[in-house]
Amino acid sequence: MVPVLRSDRYRRALIVLIAILAVFALGGCVWGIFIPTTTATVDSGYLSTDPTQDGREFTGFVALVAGLFVLSMGSSLAAWGWAPRSRGPLMIWLLAIVAVLGGIIFIEVGNAVASSLHPLPDIDDVHSGQTITWAPHITPGAALAVPPLLMSLTYWCAAVVGKGDFPDEVPSLERHRSTVD
Repeated sequence: MVPVLRSDRYRRALIVLIAILAVFALGGCVWGIFIPTTTATVDSGYLSTDPTQDGREFTGFVALVAGLFVLSMGSSLAAWGWAPRSRGPLMIWLLAIVAVLGGIIFIEVGNAVASSLHPLPDIDDVHSGQTITWAPHITPGAALAVPPLLMSLTYWCAAVVGKGDFPDEVPSLERHRSTVD
């Protein structure tokens, strides 16, 4: 076994970080399933869309930011609660790095799921009068900054407000039980 993994502190931190990446991938799947689609009718070689469908890309982008917001905040609080011995400035930096990776995974998985559920047909298979539905490909832009900033800020706020902030201050379970009995 790798010497670092023998320590409960590092093992828990590693499990938390891997779990966060898995949660972001699952969140990307959910986002990709529910991303708003656009429907158009082929008319003389052109696509005719309903004007009420304008802004589907923006709605998908807002859903992306909201999903990243919720997952970042929840993951950060879960990391704070589940790995108390790993608390500290290093964990904030690790969470920020994992949050960037998680955001990229969220977006890539979500776009892949959306495009596999609603693919664009081949141009040779399209005929006049046919209705086509597709999911827009959402590019993250500044939304990719949401996960690391929010995760770091949430974790830092938990450190400022929480009890037993860092490993030296975490009470042992035996000591705590003996005072309760």
